Amino acid sequence: MAYPHFPNTQMVVKVNPILKVWWKDIERNRELEANELLGGLTVLISVESDRHLIKALLKFWDSERLVFKVGDFELTPTIEEIGGFLGLLYKDHEMIVPHKPTPRSFLKQMGMCHNLSLLCLKEGWISLEFLYSHFGDEEGHENFHREFACSPAKWERYRLNAFAVALLGSLVFPREGGKIHTSLSYVVRMMARGGKTIVLMILTEIIRALTRCTKGKRGNELYFIELIGLNGVQPYAPLRVLRKFGQIQMIPLRSHMGHYGHDFGPEIPQVGTILRRWERVVTIDVREHRPFCTLEYYLWLLEDAEHADLSREGLPGFGDEKERRWAHNLLNNNYDITPEIRQQIVPDIGDQH
Repeated sequence: MAYPHFPNTQMVVKVNPILKVWWKDIERNRELEANELLGGLTVLISVESDRHLIKALLKFWDSERLVFKVGDFELTPTIEEIGGFLGLLYKDHEMIVPHKPTPRSFLKQMGMCHNLSLLCLKEGWISLEFLYSHFGDEEGHENFHREFACSPAKWERYRLNAFAVALLGSLVFPREGGKIHTSLSYVVRMMARGGKTIVLMILTEIIRALTRCTKGKRGNELYFIELIGLNGVQPYAPLRVLRKFGQIQMIPLRSHMGHYGHDFGPEIPQVGTILRRWERVVTIDVREHRPFCTLEYYLWLLEDAEHADLSREGLPGFGDEKERRWAHNLLNNNYDITPEIRQQIVPDIGDQH
């Protein structure tokens, strides 16, 4: 089978053996603490990615609508799925806003002395080898005691956080060449403190990665959520995939999302605005119902709705009334619906046609 070519695609396929050795030591001595901090993220250490499958899936990613479009269905990763799969809390938790530390502050957060020879810190990264030799090795403090500003007893407290930084930087938020973001030291501290969640950051970076690999107008109304990741801001549109929540999928309200995603520069703009919007986000209930959609939605999806401008008309159920009327009129013009598709249509609406 021939796969589409995505020149921007880079991915972690195999886990660095150093991280595997480090995790075995953690499992023997501090597995419970690691799981409390990282949830199911530690399972990633035993996962090997299928590069060809991932590249094949990229073919279906719509970088403007931020969904996988597969036939007559739209899918996207959701907050609920990420939190559920990884066993990490997100409800009533704040987003973590990353801070790029200075070399001195990064080393201080890790219990170390300032070290002018670590030029990589000025570029915002540290190596896995450095973290393991100083924190993973049981004799790390003894071997590098001149570089530490803490006692051996306090050094033990820093070791788990260092492992969390290494795991996140290697498998969850990887950089080219195996470089690990120094920003992750602050992220891990916020996770350990409680009340903040990394789930939103993980979802943000998943969507950003999909969009950057595929490279797909800005409206006034936001019918999506802006999420803060480690490297930038990314829109997220769960209203397009209500069937995944066991809800009835209507024609969703639409906004152009392409220009809302951006990389972080020296400053992180509009953080206060994004955090205030997050406080007002309405959580979608997950139901154990068969996934239904309306006839109008199905027709709208097939037609791809490219004929109309973005609508600002909405129903209480987060549906686009303007687009619904357009699709309803087309249905009344003898548009054929197959028996198989009628089984996906919500009964009380489908029976009317």
